[in-house]
Amino acid sequence: MIDLDNKLIKGAWVAPEELLKARQDQEKRGKSIFCSLIMLGYMNHEEVFKFFALNTNIPLVKLSDYRISEDVVKLIREDFCRDNLVMPLFRMDSSLFVAMANPLDTDLIVNISNNTGLDIHVLLASAADIITAIDYYSGYPDSFFAIENLIFEPQKLCNFPFYRSSLRKRLSVSVGLTVKDERVLLSSKEAIPAVTLDISDDGTAIGVKTEVFIPRNTYLAVNLLRKDVDESINIDAEVIYCRMEKPDKFSMGLRVLNKDKNIINYLKRLTS
Repeated sequence: MIDLDNKLIKGAWVAPEELLKARQDQEKRGKSIFCSLIMLGYMNHEEVFKFFALNTNIPLVKLSDYRISEDVVKLIREDFCRDNLVMPLFRMDSSLFVAMANPLDTDLIVNISNNTGLDIHVLLASAADIITAIDYYSGYPDSFFAIENLIFEPQKLCNFPFYRSSLRKRLSVSVGLTVKDERVLLSSKEAIPAVTLDISDDGTAIGVKTEVFIPRNTYLAVNLLRKDVDESINIDAEVIYCRMEKPDKFSMGLRVLNKDKNIINYLKRLTS
């Protein structure tokens, strides 16, 4: 409890006096501290989910950023999604990425895996966001659906694996990321704005930061303007990992697929 209070205060989520009042309110309600923080107006639902994401290392996603294919939607029954506040987002070979209001419910994860026969990778999304997505893709329910149990205790999970092929050189260039993978559909056809972080010494890997989560093994194109010849460069790449650094900010490791020496040499000249 002390560690949780420190995280809330040091992270400037609430003021010390607000947390004290929330603890007093919690004793009366007999519920989670987050329930009291929301009821007292010290935090809203979105802030609570951002706090959970930061302290569990589970990527927080906005479902409106994606277009979910019909085949993926059908992998989990609508009534199951509504009852458990889950939404399948994309399938990557034998892996299924599922947005969940409570991604720490291991029994539910095992249940989904058994029902689909796929390895489940969890993502965090608000219950309201999930229900909106279910309504959009499956139609509105016949009766009002009550949202419950939004609050859960944060726990630490393992980080995504890192990809390091060689020494890295710092590289800061504005780029666009265009998904070239039918398994991952975005709601917008526009390139995702991103900024490079570094490039491996041998040019086989690039680090970038962006605001949209993209699952590993996704194929995409990295687009940038080559200023010395005033022409666009397209680099084919595969996502090796995507890790949340803070809400709406993700760092991504890319494996370069088309190792054009001219392009690699140009990028290495831009390194600091």
